[in-house]
Amino acid sequence: MTHAQRRAGALAAGLLLGLWPLLPFRADADVSREQQLYEACVRNDLMAAKSLLRDGANPNTYTEKGETPFQAAVVNGNRELVEALLDAGVYLNSPLRNGYYGLQYAILYSNQGLNRLAGALAGRNPLGGAHEAIVRLLLDRGADPNGAPPGTSPPLMLAALAGNSTVVELLLDRGADPEVIAPDGTTSLHVAAALGHPQVVRLLLQRRVRVQAMTDQGATPLQLAAACGDPALVRLGDAEEALLSEKVAGAARGRGHADICQALLARGANPNAGDFKGETPLMIAAAAGDTQILLDLLTWGARIEARDGEGATALMHAAARGKTEAVRFLLGRKADPRAVNRNRETALALARRGGHAQAAALLERAAGPLEPPKRPLPRFPG
Repeated sequence: MTHAQRRAGALAAGLLLGLWPLLPFRADADVSREQQLYEACVRNDLMAAKSLLRDGANPNTYTEKGETPFQAAVVNGNRELVEALLDAGVYLNSPLRNGYYGLQYAILYSNQGLNRLAGALAGRNPLGGAHEAIVRLLLDRGADPNGAPPGTSPPLMLAALAGNSTVVELLLDRGADPEVIAPDGTTSLHVAAALGHPQVVRLLLQRRVRVQAMTDQGATPLQLAAACGDPALVRLGDAEEALLSEKVAGAARGRGHADICQALLARGANPNAGDFKGETPLMIAAAAGDTQILLDLLTWGARIEARDGEGATALMHAAARGKTEAVRFLLGRKADPRAVNRNRETALALARRGGHAQAAALLERAAGPLEPPKRPLPRFPG
């Protein structure tokens, strides 16, 4: 596991746990002003926080758990509290101990699914729209729309992960680079396509981003959208991959993959471009079992008998994963059930090996009786 993956995994775990317990307020003399400030922010107690700040509490002090009052205010979606902390001198463009700048942290919580999940675990009601207001405030106060400490994802990429089109548009208007690229080649378009956020994809396409951009594994946005959010098929790297592997991704994931495929195809995405394994969008959609995406890809010229590096066709990919409706659809489009891969296996053999009885029954009927092997006629003497 890479350092970036460990950091992203820790962040994901933090999101799931609500980041901290709701601490009881303690006003005894043994508790420092800074600890009282942190606890006031956890409780959303604006008046107490302002009073402590006036008395000289340092807003940049970390608790024993490595958290700051700013983080508590962001999680609670309290714009006024964040503004009070900024007025008191919160370091805006210095990384927090979790490795992120404050703007990145606020953007992650702008996802309503993540907000609801964290809110339920922390015993509070989500504050709809509050995090967008915090992002706007931080940008107004000078937060860098492209700022990202080493090993972390830029703000725009995190907004694409969160699927918040309001924040994406705000960042773009404030100068965020729409073509920002992670070290592994991932772009914001890759992330939005993989997680099924069509409004974010359309905003990025309006900025003329490259629809054929490839990750270091050769994946294009169209391929990632065709995977329909299936964790076994989505291949991103470093921080995004680690986040996608957590339950957090379930809260952040959208359901607009078919719409995204249509938008990408309309902007010129190549339906036959394979990744470094030779897998095309049609093969990936077949493995995901989405017949609407299969139809769209074929309409835009996808080759139904294209082969990947192992000689497998889209029909074989669907059969191997037991995607019965995709098998039925591809057979109806004249996919060849007798084609074999490099191991001389047919789609039927792959379905049987995986124990997918329904798909196997369809393929067996489609293949029909096998012709006996042709043998040379015996020679007779004379």
